This record gives sequence, C-alpha cells and structure tokens, in this order.
Amino acid sequence: VVTSLCTWGGCLFASSSTDKTIRIWDTRVTEAVRIFDPLTKPGAVGAFHVDGSGRILIRGDASGEAHVYDTSATKKIITKRISTQPISCLRIANSQRFMAVADEKKISLCDLRDVFQVPESSCVAKCTRKCFILKFRWHPMKPSFATLDKESTLNLWQLEHKESCTMDD
Repeated sequence: VVTSLCTWGGCLFASSSTDKTIRIWDTRVTEAVRIFDPLTKPGAVGAFHVDGSGRILIRGDASGEAHVYDTSATKKIITKRISTQPISCLRIANSQRFMAVADEKKISLCDLRDVFQVPESSCVAKCTRKCFILKFRWHPMKPSFATLDKESTLNLWQLEHKESCTMDD
C-alpha cells in the first residue's frame, strides 16, 4: 500500500509504502527504476522528499534521524540526527537549499547547501500542543512555507533572521 508520493520535474516520481521501502518510478515503464531498502530501525518511514533536481532523496525516521541518499546511485550519503522526536514531515525548498522538518514538538529548518555536512537544525517554531503536521509546501520563490496539520489548520510561515530557540524536554 502506497503511503506517500513525491514528484519533481520530468517523468519521475517517488513513493513510500507500508513495506517501508521508497521506490522511484518512471512513468514510461511499469516497474520501479530504483528501490531504497527499508531502514533497519523499527518504525515506518516518517517522511521523505526528493529535491527539485531529483538528485537527493532525504528520508526521516522514527528516531529523529535524516538519511540522505544519492538517487542515481541509490547510495546513502550521510545519516544525521536532526530531531529528538520522530520526524513526521519534511520538505525541501525548490528555490533555496533548505529543508523544513516537523516533529511533535517543533518545526525546524536545515541548511542543505552541503549535504555531506547536514548541520544541526534551527528551531523555527515551538508547538504549544502536539504538532501533527501532515504537509509542507514551500513558496516557489520566497523564503516562506505553509503547513497543514491534522486538524486542517493551514499556517503560513515567513522566515526571518532570528536567534534559534531551544527545546525543553
């Protein structure tokens, strides 16, 4: 059963499924052209997204780690803990090299200019109650994004230069 889809330019798209794999598909053929094996840690794929170029796939997991893959070689580039909570949603911006990440306590940003050194995430917003972000959508040109949560609340976020916030566990 397919649990999520991600598209980018051209005829390729990616899907995650209940067997915890991520597959890249080409609409011109009937089988997946690349398959990313399930993570060895327990828990379903928390979230995944492919950058606009189709070269980098990032998947978040239940332990708060982000796994960065080269899609053409189907090889892992790096794994980095970016959250203390399970990652529920992530999205890479098309015009900037930022990734927005949500867990149940906060929404954070990671600078992806150098995927070999994914830096610690910076907190954008603390959640006053449990966050159940279902979708992120970046503005195509501006440093802003929208979130949709389980209660169908749509929030718009404009990025500003601020000091990062800290989380109390």
